[in-house]
Amino acid sequence: MEIIAYALIGMGLIIHLIGSIPFIIAECHESVWWFIGGIFFPIIPFVFLCVHFHEGWPSTKTMLLGIAILAIGTVLPDIAAAF
Repeated sequence: MEIIAYALIGMGLIIHLIGSIPFIIAECHESVWWFIGGIFFPIIPFVFLCVHFHEGWPSTKTMLLGIAILAIGTVLPDIAAAF
């Protein structure tokens, strides 16, 4: 069961990374200041998503899918140990 959990964690990280690259590119296309702010200040990507929803939402869905798979892989050993 731990092998499956590690596979899900790895797959979730990869999917999250695949989703974050287009988000960073969308920030960079809008303005270099969005890009710099998104790198140095953690709240700026949320602000960018609120202000430029149509540019950021498709990649945000991919990042959220990666986080969900990562969370399932993280909790899976605890669930299996309970049974």
